[in-house]
Amino acid sequence: MLRNSDHGFGTVTIVLHWTIALLILGLMLIGFVMRRTEIDPALQFSLYQWHKSFGFTALGAALVRAIWWLVRTKPAAGARTPPA
Repeated sequence: MLRNSDHGFGTVTIVLHWTIALLILGLMLIGFVMRRTEIDPALQFSLYQWHKSFGFTALGAALVRAIWWLVRTKPAAGARTPPA
């Protein structure tokens, strides 16, 4: 089931969700490491470049995810979901 249905999210939605989540966690990890003052400046520069690349990749994936959310059906709320 690649696309969303009335009963659940599709594979594309799930993969995009977890890809974005892993990219954000990677961005946080690289961000903490690259800000350390005792690391080699060449490594620090390389980490900055990776951070930018992962950031733009996460942004692109988030835009794809937003467009996918707009054009695809959304699953119905479950019976246990409280009303909004």
